[in-house]
Amino acid sequence: MKKEALLRKEVLLLAVFLLAFPILFISLARADIYMGTCEGYVFFLNGSGVGSGANVTVTVVGCTTPPENCVRSVLTDSNSYYVIANLNLPPYGNVSATAKKGVYYGTNTGQADQFQAAFVNITMCEAPTSATLVPVADSHYPNITFWFNWTSGSSPYPTFDQWYWQGSWQTASSPQSKTNLAFANYTWGARTCLSSLPSCCSPPAYDNFSVYNARPCMPILTPQNDTHNNTVVLNWTSNTTGSCPDADNDTTYYNFRIDGNLSTNATPPKTVSGLSFGPHTWQVQECDPWECSDWATDTFNVGNNPCPAPNLTAEPDTCVNQALLEWVSASVDSEGDPCIDEFYFQGITQSPASSPQTVIMTTQDMYTWRVRSCDNYGACSAWVEDKFIFCTCPSIIEEADGGRGAGRGGCVLPAGYEIVFSVPRDVYPGESFEIKMSLKYFISITNLTIETESPEKIEVERLNYGPVLGNKEITTKLKGKIPEDFREGTYYLFVKGYNNGDLLFNKPVEIRVVSPPTTIVSFMRLPALPCCLFLGIIIILIIIAATVWASREIYKKMRQKQAQKNSIFKKIKESV
Repeated sequence: MKKEALLRKEVLLLAVFLLAFPILFISLARADIYMGTCEGYVFFLNGSGVGSGANVTVTVVGCTTPPENCVRSVLTDSNSYYVIANLNLPPYGNVSATAKKGVYYGTNTGQADQFQAAFVNITMCEAPTSATLVPVADSHYPNITFWFNWTSGSSPYPTFDQWYWQGSWQTASSPQSKTNLAFANYTWGARTCLSSLPSCCSPPAYDNFSVYNARPCMPILTPQNDTHNNTVVLNWTSNTTGSCPDADNDTTYYNFRIDGNLSTNATPPKTVSGLSFGPHTWQVQECDPWECSDWATDTFNVGNNPCPAPNLTAEPDTCVNQALLEWVSASVDSEGDPCIDEFYFQGITQSPASSPQTVIMTTQDMYTWRVRSCDNYGACSAWVEDKFIFCTCPSIIEEADGGRGAGRGGCVLPAGYEIVFSVPRDVYPGESFEIKMSLKYFISITNLTIETESPEKIEVERLNYGPVLGNKEITTKLKGKIPEDFREGTYYLFVKGYNNGDLLFNKPVEIRVVSPPTTIVSFMRLPALPCCLFLGIIIILIIIAATVWASREIYKKMRQKQAQKNSIFKKIKESV
């Protein structure tokens, strides 16, 4: 029993050790232990040791974390020796070491070896006294010469001076000078160092001065309202609030800029001519001899209203090859600018033009004329247009009976012909259409062809009949299509019949293009079903139909069997 108890105790101790070992290992791993070291001796300038009590501080160059392992301090022992461990110093890393004791001070640098160990000796000296500076006064004028004077510090040993400027030290002697400094705050300084130990220098002495300038404030612009004039007078004044226009009482001038064009030494008010119609941006800044204010900005618009649109007198369709086109227009626009009319007919624009205008038509067609009115600045109204049809009227044959072949504007078909058209009421853009034509003639035609012309380029198929006997009636269809991009409106087709190239008739036909209803447009825009999906839907419908049919047949047969059973039972009952 004792042995068993002893064995249990040993096992328990082993378990406790195994549990405690990882905890101890993690604690040691988490501790800030670094292998870097720095050691050395500290001497006076004459070569003797400083003894104990010199404060040595070692800084690992480039090290930031943890701070307590990047910079560490220690006191020298009685042998003038120091050693600092636990530094975050990598192999071949650099260190900077300083030593202080009383009025003595020294510094040196070194590099660690592959084992993260650095050896740095430090020589301490009694630094010279500080240099005495002659302060530099603040100045408003940057182009003067600034002089930097100082008196060197004292030391029993040979010395030299260093001058501090723009963040760096350089060997120099008093005085030093600078010219053309920028407006800013400046710091300069001086110190005295031992010639035998250049790192042994007096505490630096510093002085601050300023080269200053009060920048002018933005001038105050007089806002320019929108105008109709192409010449404006722009005015502004200096900002007199607070420290403006110039706290230093410098002489100032103005820079002026409009639409990016700069003028210097401008004086208010400023007259600007030749402005184009539209928006304009102008700016002014005030400047002293050295600096300028921000730009003050204003915008305005030079506008021009167009002349009123003319009122056209509609020209009726005609069979006379000469027309007198008339309109009424305003002489001036709303701003009092004179208005000039422009007249357009058969691809030619006439300007200036006056009402009325006489025009000559040479071919059977629909003619378009338009007029607009413009002022002397080029602001024009929209074009106002009118259309009319010119048809030639054959006179060698009498008119068909009762004028049944009469066309628009009194133009008639040659005697012996009658023609009737059946036009679809409305046609949609992109839709094909058919015009039914019934042509009755009483004389023979050797080679009949029918063509359709359209000013708007509506396409209609050409029909070729060849020789046709007299006293016959032809009923046919003219097939065409409205382009996709056509707008709503009424358009004219000229149906022309030829016999061996000689014109027999020229009949204008109206066709109206309308937009389709919303529901039709929505349906037309539905995406097309894929072939397989469409076939699948058909198969499903067939299966559903077959299932319904089969169910009805099964139900019918069940009814028949039930009826047979009822008949048998009835007979048995009657026999009994």
